[in-house]
Amino acid sequence: YNIALKRYKGLRYRLSKDPMIEQRYTEAVNTLISNKEVERVEESHLRASEPGRVMFYLPHMPVINESKTSTKIRPVFDGSAKNHQGISLNDQFLSGPKTQQSISMLMIHLMLNPYIVLADIVRMFYSITYAELPEGNMRGLQNNRDLFRFLWADQHNKEPEIYRFVKGLMGGKSSPFQATKVILHHLDKILETATNQLTIDCCNMLKKVMYVDDVLLALADEQTALAVSKEIFRIFQDKNMTLNKFISNSTMVLQHLPQEYLGPTSTVGESLKNEVKQEGDLSKPTKIIGTLWDPLQIH
Repeated sequence: YNIALKRYKGLRYRLSKDPMIEQRYTEAVNTLISNKEVERVEESHLRASEPGRVMFYLPHMPVINESKTSTKIRPVFDGSAKNHQGISLNDQFLSGPKTQQSISMLMIHLMLNPYIVLADIVRMFYSITYAELPEGNMRGLQNNRDLFRFLWADQHNKEPEIYRFVKGLMGGKSSPFQATKVILHHLDKILETATNQLTIDCCNMLKKVMYVDDVLLALADEQTALAVSKEIFRIFQDKNMTLNKFISNSTMVLQHLPQEYLGPTSTVGESLKNEVKQEGDLSKPTKIIGTLWDPLQIH
């Protein structure tokens, strides 16, 4: 607690030097609160700082990324911060087994078919809920969420209040595995009862073409690309998750998806560099798992 409080005071001092960043950072943290992704802990600071209790307080800081098309200032919670015993929260977690394809395999996959559709799972970690009751032999731990506490006040001159994560922690060592495993579990549950062939195909496809919160599809024709895009959007929506920032080299796909869920686009003429005829809006060049991809270069 005392280490997190010291880091919090340092954070407030740095934020006070730039009112614009302070305002946007405050909005980002308050979004976590208003979305009920974190919850306030009704506990005195004297009680909160008692030694011997099983809990962890996470320092946090702003990360600014001007290349992102979504939120450019976001809070990052430091799961690697050491306590007074020199132990971090991430030291106590396992990262979990590998559940997704390698980057090289995904890049090969994107080269096998001409029509690319990319999408991003909105706030994927915050779609996963932590159970309150611990499982197994967790001596002294009364609530799982107490491992993910942090300090915050929406005004710099106020005493910070205590919050804890209800949803998945972005920055936790085990969070990528947990979030991916939850999605794979739901896809398997859908497959147990699905009778629609498109749904079955899409679930099996999703199990192979996800990289953390990115969906990477390569399809043989535009009709299939559109049908698959609509179906995977529905699959995630049924599980209270949203696919966003759709990117494609198919004008037809982009024209038939809701505009509010598209990534940045630009208008192109009929003739593209490779002589494939298209007219309308295409996605702007973007990075795919670290590699720049230009939708005009349809292979």
